[in-house]
Amino acid sequence: MKKITGFAGMVILVGAVIAAVFNTAYVDAGCGGGGGGASLPPALEVCAFTDQTSNVSAIAISSDNKKVASGGSDKTVRVWDVGAKSKAVKLSGHTGSVESVCFSYDNTTLASGSGDKTVKIWDLASGKEKLVLSGHAGSVTAIAYSNDGKFIATGSADKTAKIWETASGKELFSLAGHTKSVTELAFSFDNKMLASGGSDKTVRLWDVSSGKLQFSFAGHTDKISAIAFSTDNKLIASASDDKSIKIWDAASGGKALHTLTGHTKPAVSVKFSTDGKKLYSAGKDKFVKLWDVYAGTWSSGITWYSEYTEDIEYASFSAKSQYLVAGSNKKTVRLWDTSRLQ
Repeated sequence: MKKITGFAGMVILVGAVIAAVFNTAYVDAGCGGGGGGASLPPALEVCAFTDQTSNVSAIAISSDNKKVASGGSDKTVRVWDVGAKSKAVKLSGHTGSVESVCFSYDNTTLASGSGDKTVKIWDLASGKEKLVLSGHAGSVTAIAYSNDGKFIATGSADKTAKIWETASGKELFSLAGHTKSVTELAFSFDNKMLASGGSDKTVRLWDVSSGKLQFSFAGHTDKISAIAFSTDNKLIASASDDKSIKIWDAASGGKALHTLTGHTKPAVSVKFSTDGKKLYSAGKDKFVKLWDVYAGTWSSGITWYSEYTEDIEYASFSAKSQYLVAGSNKKTVRLWDTSRLQ
Protein backbone atom coordinates (compact mmCIF):
# COMPACT_ATOMS: atom_id res chain seq x y z
CA MET A 1 0.00 0.00 0.00
CA LYS A 2 2.79 1.89 3.70
CA LYS A 3 9.30 11.27 3.53
CA ILE A 4 10.31 14.81 3.11
CA THR A 5 13.93 14.92 4.21
CA GLY A 6 15.42 18.26 5.13
CA PHE A 7 12.08 19.87 6.00
CA ALA A 8 11.37 20.98 9.56
CA GLY A 9 8.37 22.66 11.07
CA MET A 10 5.78 23.94 8.70
CA VAL A 11 6.36 23.59 4.99
CA ILE A 12 4.43 25.64 2.48
CA LEU A 13 2.71 23.31 0.13
CA VAL A 14 1.87 22.31 -2.69
CA GLY A 15 2.76 22.85 -6.31
CA ALA A 16 1.64 22.17 -9.80
CA VAL A 17 3.62 19.26 -11.14
CA ILE A 18 2.53 19.78 -14.70
CA ALA A 19 0.82 22.43 -16.74
CA ALA A 20 -2.15 21.98 -19.03
CA VAL A 21 -1.96 18.26 -19.67
CA PHE A 22 -4.62 15.96 -21.04
CA ASN A 23 -6.99 14.50 -18.43
CA THR A 24 -5.56 16.51 -15.52
CA ALA A 25 -6.74 19.52 -13.56
CA TYR A 26 -5.21 21.72 -10.91
CA VAL A 27 -6.84 22.13 -7.52
CA ASP A 28 -6.11 24.64 -4.79
CA ALA A 29 -4.58 23.15 -1.65
CA GLY A 30 -4.04 24.36 1.89
CA CYS A 31 -1.37 23.84 4.49
CA GLY A 32 -1.75 23.73 8.24
CA GLY A 33 -0.06 22.65 11.44
CA GLY A 34 -0.90 20.68 14.52
CA GLY A 35 0.17 18.11 17.00
CA GLY A 36 -0.70 17.29 20.54
CA GLY A 37 -0.77 14.52 23.07
CA ALA A 38 -0.50 14.04 26.79
CA SER A 39 1.52 11.03 27.91
CA LEU A 40 3.78 10.79 24.86
CA PRO A 41 5.48 13.56 22.87
CA PRO A 42 3.66 14.58 19.69
CA ALA A 43 4.81 14.13 16.14
CA LEU A 44 5.25 17.41 14.31
CA GLU A 45 2.65 18.00 11.65
CA VAL A 46 4.42 19.27 8.57
CA CYS A 47 1.45 20.03 6.39
CA ALA A 48 -2.22 19.39 5.70
CA PHE A 49 -3.54 18.82 2.18
CA THR A 50 -7.10 20.08 2.39
CA ASP A 51 -8.26 20.02 -1.23
CA GLN A 52 -9.44 16.40 -1.15
CA THR A 53 -13.12 16.42 -2.21
CA SER A 54 -14.02 12.96 -0.91
CA ASN A 55 -13.02 10.61 1.87
CA VAL A 56 -9.52 9.20 1.39
CA SER A 57 -9.50 5.58 0.28
CA ALA A 58 -5.78 5.18 -0.55
CA ILE A 59 -2.51 6.93 0.30
CA ALA A 60 1.15 6.78 -0.80
CA ILE A 61 4.37 8.76 -0.53
CA SER A 62 7.21 8.69 -3.05
CA SER A 63 10.61 7.25 -2.18
CA ASP A 64 12.32 10.61 -2.79
CA ASN A 65 9.95 12.30 -0.32
CA LYS A 66 8.80 14.84 -2.88
CA LYS A 67 5.28 13.69 -3.73
CA VAL A 68 2.17 12.45 -1.95
CA ALA A 69 -0.72 10.72 -3.71
CA SER A 70 -4.21 9.85 -2.57
CA GLY A 71 -7.21 8.07 -4.00
CA GLY A 72 -10.79 8.89 -3.22
CA SER A 73 -14.39 7.85 -3.61
CA ASP A 74 -14.72 10.68 -6.16
CA LYS A 75 -12.94 8.34 -8.65
CA THR A 76 -9.83 10.55 -8.89
CA VAL A 77 -6.17 10.40 -7.91
CA ARG A 78 -4.53 13.52 -6.47
CA VAL A 79 -0.78 14.09 -6.56
CA TRP A 80 0.82 16.80 -4.43
CA ASP A 81 4.30 18.13 -5.13
CA VAL A 82 5.47 19.00 -1.63
CA GLY A 83 8.26 21.31 -2.73
CA ALA A 84 6.15 23.59 -4.90
CA LYS A 85 3.69 26.34 -4.12
CA SER A 86 -0.08 25.91 -4.11
CA LYS A 87 -1.46 23.46 -6.62
CA ALA A 88 -2.25 19.75 -6.75
CA VAL A 89 -2.73 17.59 -9.80
CA LYS A 90 -5.93 15.60 -10.26
CA LEU A 91 -5.77 12.49 -12.44
CA SER A 92 -9.14 11.44 -13.82
CA GLY A 93 -10.17 8.36 -15.76
CA HIS A 94 -11.38 5.71 -13.33
CA THR A 95 -15.10 4.99 -13.29
CA GLY A 96 -15.09 3.67 -9.73
CA SER A 97 -13.60 4.77 -6.42
CA VAL A 98 -9.81 4.64 -6.23
CA GLU A 99 -8.94 1.93 -3.69
CA SER A 100 -5.12 1.77 -3.97
CA VAL A 101 -2.18 3.89 -5.13
CA CYS A 102 1.56 3.24 -5.34
CA PHE A 103 4.58 5.14 -6.68
CA SER A 104 7.19 3.29 -8.70
CA TYR A 105 10.52 3.14 -6.89
CA ASP A 106 12.09 5.62 -9.34
CA ASN A 107 9.05 7.92 -8.88
CA THR A 108 8.41 8.28 -12.62
CA THR A 109 5.04 6.56 -12.59
CA LEU A 110 2.08 6.05 -10.28
CA ALA A 111 -0.26 3.06 -10.29
CA SER A 112 -3.87 3.36 -9.16
CA GLY A 113 -6.38 0.57 -8.58
CA SER A 114 -10.11 1.09 -8.61
CA GLY A 115 -13.54 -0.28 -7.96
CA ASP A 116 -13.87 -0.34 -11.75
CA LYS A 117 -11.61 -3.46 -11.62
CA THR A 118 -8.74 -1.80 -13.52
CA VAL A 119 -5.25 -0.52 -12.74
CA LYS A 120 -4.08 2.64 -14.43
CA ILE A 121 -0.40 3.52 -14.79
CA TRP A 122 0.20 7.28 -14.91
CA ASP A 123 3.28 9.08 -16.21
CA LEU A 124 4.06 11.67 -13.54
CA ALA A 125 6.04 13.97 -15.82
CA SER A 126 3.11 14.48 -18.19
CA GLY A 127 0.15 13.46 -16.09
CA LYS A 128 -1.03 11.17 -18.86
CA GLU A 129 -2.25 7.61 -18.62
CA LYS A 130 0.39 5.16 -19.91
CA LEU A 131 -1.23 1.76 -19.48
CA VAL A 132 -4.42 0.13 -18.28
CA LEU A 133 -4.18 -3.30 -16.67
CA SER A 134 -7.39 -5.31 -16.95
CA GLY A 135 -8.03 -8.82 -15.68
CA HIS A 136 -9.36 -8.64 -12.14
CA ALA A 137 -13.00 -9.55 -11.53
CA GLY A 138 -13.36 -7.27 -8.51
CA SER A 139 -12.13 -3.99 -7.03
CA VAL A 140 -8.35 -3.56 -7.05
CA THR A 141 -7.62 -3.12 -3.36
CA ALA A 142 -3.81 -3.33 -3.19
CA ILE A 143 -0.84 -2.41 -5.40
CA ALA A 144 2.93 -2.83 -5.03
CA TYR A 145 5.86 -2.09 -7.35
CA SER A 146 8.98 -4.23 -7.22
CA ASN A 147 12.09 -2.32 -6.20
CA ASP A 148 13.75 -2.87 -9.57
CA GLY A 149 10.66 -1.53 -11.34
CA LYS A 150 10.17 -4.65 -13.47
CA PHE A 151 6.95 -5.87 -11.88
CA ILE A 152 3.67 -4.59 -10.50
CA ALA A 153 1.60 -6.70 -8.14
CA THR A 154 -2.11 -6.11 -7.68
CA GLY A 155 -4.59 -7.55 -5.21
CA SER A 156 -8.34 -7.66 -5.56
CA ALA A 157 -11.69 -8.33 -3.96
CA ASP A 158 -11.84 -11.26 -6.42
CA LYS A 159 -9.52 -13.10 -3.94
CA THR A 160 -6.52 -13.13 -6.30
CA ALA A 161 -3.24 -11.30 -6.60
CA LYS A 162 -1.62 -10.79 -9.99
CA ILE A 163 1.95 -10.07 -11.08
CA TRP A 164 2.34 -7.95 -14.21
CA GLU A 165 5.30 -6.95 -16.35
CA THR A 166 5.66 -3.19 -15.91
CA ALA A 167 6.95 -2.31 -19.37
CA SER A 168 4.31 -4.13 -21.38
CA GLY A 169 1.43 -4.50 -18.94
CA LYS A 170 1.42 -8.24 -19.61
CA GLU A 171 -0.10 -10.43 -16.88
CA LEU A 172 2.55 -12.94 -15.80
CA PHE A 173 0.83 -14.81 -12.95
CA SER A 174 -2.54 -14.94 -11.25
CA LEU A 175 -2.02 -16.01 -7.64
CA ALA A 176 -4.96 -17.93 -6.20
CA GLY A 177 -5.11 -19.04 -2.57
CA HIS A 178 -6.75 -16.38 -0.46
CA THR A 179 -10.37 -17.16 0.37
CA LYS A 180 -11.39 -13.50 0.71
CA SER A 181 -10.21 -10.12 -0.62
CA VAL A 182 -6.49 -9.43 -0.93
CA THR A 183 -5.92 -6.30 1.16
CA GLU A 184 -2.12 -5.80 1.31
CA LEU A 185 0.94 -6.51 -0.86
CA ALA A 186 4.70 -6.08 -0.49
CA PHE A 187 7.69 -7.15 -2.56
CA SER A 188 10.88 -8.28 -0.85
CA PHE A 189 13.82 -5.93 -1.35
CA ASP A 190 15.57 -8.44 -3.61
CA ASN A 191 12.35 -8.67 -5.70
CA LYS A 192 12.25 -12.46 -5.41
CA MET A 193 9.22 -12.77 -3.15
CA LEU A 194 5.80 -11.22 -2.86
CA ALA A 195 3.85 -11.17 0.40
CA SER A 196 0.08 -10.84 0.32
CA GLY A 197 -2.36 -10.29 3.15
CA GLY A 198 -6.08 -10.80 3.03
CA SER A 199 -9.44 -10.46 4.68
CA ASP A 200 -9.14 -14.21 5.29
CA LYS A 201 -6.72 -13.31 8.15
CA THR A 202 -3.71 -14.95 6.46
CA VAL A 203 -0.40 -13.82 5.01
CA ARG A 204 0.88 -15.71 1.98
CA LEU A 205 4.37 -15.73 0.48
CA TRP A 206 4.82 -16.22 -3.27
CA ASP A 207 7.82 -16.85 -5.53
CA VAL A 208 7.89 -14.01 -8.07
CA SER A 209 9.70 -16.00 -10.78
CA SER A 210 7.23 -18.90 -10.79
CA GLY A 211 4.08 -17.53 -9.16
CA LYS A 212 4.06 -20.49 -6.77
CA LEU A 213 2.97 -20.31 -3.15
CA GLN A 214 5.87 -20.80 -0.71
CA PHE A 215 4.22 -20.39 2.70
CA SER A 216 0.92 -19.47 4.26
CA PHE A 217 1.06 -17.77 7.65
CA ALA A 218 -1.96 -18.09 9.95
CA GLY A 219 -2.48 -16.65 13.42
CA HIS A 220 -4.28 -13.32 13.07
CA THR A 221 -7.96 -13.23 14.01
CA ASP A 222 -9.03 -10.44 11.65
CA LYS A 223 -8.12 -9.05 8.23
CA ILE A 224 -4.56 -7.96 7.42
CA SER A 225 -4.23 -4.15 7.46
CA ALA A 226 -0.50 -3.65 6.70
CA ILE A 227 2.49 -5.70 5.60
CA ALA A 228 6.25 -5.13 5.18
CA PHE A 229 9.56 -6.96 4.57
CA SER A 230 12.77 -6.34 6.47
CA THR A 231 15.56 -5.00 4.27
CA ASP A 232 17.47 -8.32 4.45
CA ASN A 233 14.29 -10.11 3.28
CA LYS A 234 14.37 -12.49 6.25
CA LEU A 235 11.36 -11.17 8.15
CA ILE A 236 7.80 -10.14 7.35
CA ALA A 237 5.68 -7.93 9.59
CA SER A 238 1.91 -8.03 9.35
CA ALA A 239 -0.62 -5.84 11.12
CA SER A 240 -4.24 -6.80 11.51
CA ASP A 241 -7.61 -5.42 12.47
CA ASP A 242 -7.23 -7.67 15.52
CA LYS A 243 -4.93 -4.86 16.83
CA SER A 244 -1.82 -7.05 16.86
CA ILE A 245 1.35 -7.09 14.76
CA LYS A 246 3.12 -10.35 14.01
CA ILE A 247 6.71 -11.00 12.94
CA TRP A 248 7.20 -13.99 10.64
CA ASP A 249 10.26 -15.88 9.41
CA ALA A 250 10.14 -15.53 5.62
CA ALA A 251 12.65 -18.34 5.10
CA SER A 252 10.97 -21.16 7.02
CA GLY A 253 7.32 -20.24 7.51
CA GLY A 254 5.63 -21.63 10.60
CA LYS A 255 4.36 -19.78 13.62
CA ALA A 256 4.95 -16.10 14.31
CA LEU A 257 8.30 -15.31 15.92
CA HIS A 258 6.65 -12.56 17.95
CA THR A 259 3.21 -11.08 18.44
CA LEU A 260 3.40 -7.36 19.22
CA THR A 261 0.51 -5.95 21.24
CA GLY A 262 0.04 -2.39 22.43
CA HIS A 263 -2.14 -0.61 19.88
CA THR A 264 -5.74 -0.21 21.02
CA LYS A 265 -6.93 0.11 17.42
CA PRO A 266 -5.53 -1.50 14.25
CA ALA A 267 -2.17 -0.43 12.86
CA VAL A 268 -2.52 0.91 9.32
CA SER A 269 1.17 1.05 8.37
CA VAL A 270 4.31 -0.87 9.39
CA LYS A 271 7.93 -0.35 8.34
CA PHE A 272 11.20 -2.00 9.39
CA SER A 273 14.23 0.12 10.25
CA THR A 274 17.09 -0.13 7.76
CA ASP A 275 19.01 -2.52 10.04
CA GLY A 276 15.94 -4.70 10.56
CA LYS A 277 16.15 -4.52 14.35
CA LYS A 278 13.27 -2.09 14.87
CA LEU A 279 9.75 -1.85 13.51
CA TYR A 280 7.66 1.30 13.18
CA SER A 281 3.89 1.08 13.38
CA ALA A 282 1.18 3.73 13.01
CA GLY A 283 -2.24 2.99 14.43
CA LYS A 284 -5.78 4.27 14.23
CA ASP A 285 -5.41 4.81 17.99
CA LYS A 286 -3.28 7.87 17.07
CA PHE A 287 -0.03 6.40 18.37
CA VAL A 288 3.17 5.70 16.45
CA LYS A 289 5.27 3.02 18.12
CA LEU A 290 8.85 1.81 17.72
CA TRP A 291 9.28 -1.87 18.50
CA ASP A 292 12.31 -4.03 19.26
CA VAL A 293 11.77 -6.80 16.72
CA TYR A 294 13.69 -9.51 18.55
CA ALA A 295 12.51 -8.67 22.06
CA GLY A 296 8.93 -8.27 20.91
CA THR A 297 8.40 -5.08 22.94
CA TRP A 298 7.91 -1.43 22.06
CA SER A 299 10.67 0.87 23.21
CA SER A 300 9.26 4.33 22.47
CA GLY A 301 6.29 6.09 20.99
CA ILE A 302 4.81 9.40 19.91
CA THR A 303 1.27 10.64 19.37
CA TRP A 304 -0.19 11.89 16.11
CA TYR A 305 -3.62 13.22 15.17
CA SER A 306 -4.38 13.54 18.89
CA GLU A 307 -5.91 17.01 18.67
CA TYR A 308 -8.15 16.13 15.73
CA THR A 309 -11.54 14.45 15.91
CA GLU A 310 -11.21 12.95 12.45
CA ASP A 311 -10.53 9.23 12.15
CA ILE A 312 -7.39 7.89 10.48
CA GLU A 313 -8.25 5.56 7.62
CA TYR A 314 -5.00 4.98 5.70
CA ALA A 315 -1.32 5.75 6.30
CA SER A 316 2.11 5.14 4.82
CA PHE A 317 5.61 5.59 6.22
CA SER A 318 8.36 7.16 4.16
CA ALA A 319 11.30 5.06 2.94
CA LYS A 320 13.28 5.54 6.15
CA SER A 321 10.26 6.09 8.44
CA GLN A 322 11.09 9.72 9.19
CA TYR A 323 7.77 10.87 7.73
CA LEU A 324 4.25 9.54 7.81
CA VAL A 325 1.39 10.50 5.53
CA ALA A 326 -2.20 9.71 6.44
CA GLY A 327 -5.69 10.16 5.08
CA SER A 328 -8.77 10.69 7.19
CA ASN A 329 -12.54 10.42 6.99
CA LYS A 330 -12.72 14.24 6.88
CA LYS A 331 -11.35 14.59 3.34
CA THR A 332 -7.90 15.60 4.59
CA VAL A 333 -4.39 14.26 4.00
CA ARG A 334 -1.79 15.17 6.63
CA LEU A 335 1.98 14.82 6.62
CA TRP A 336 3.89 14.23 9.86
CA ASP A 337 7.53 14.32 10.89
CA THR A 338 8.18 11.24 13.04
CA SER A 339 11.96 11.63 13.25
CA ARG A 340 11.90 12.25 17.02
CA LEU A 341 10.88 8.60 17.42
CA GLN A 342 14.19 6.87 18.13
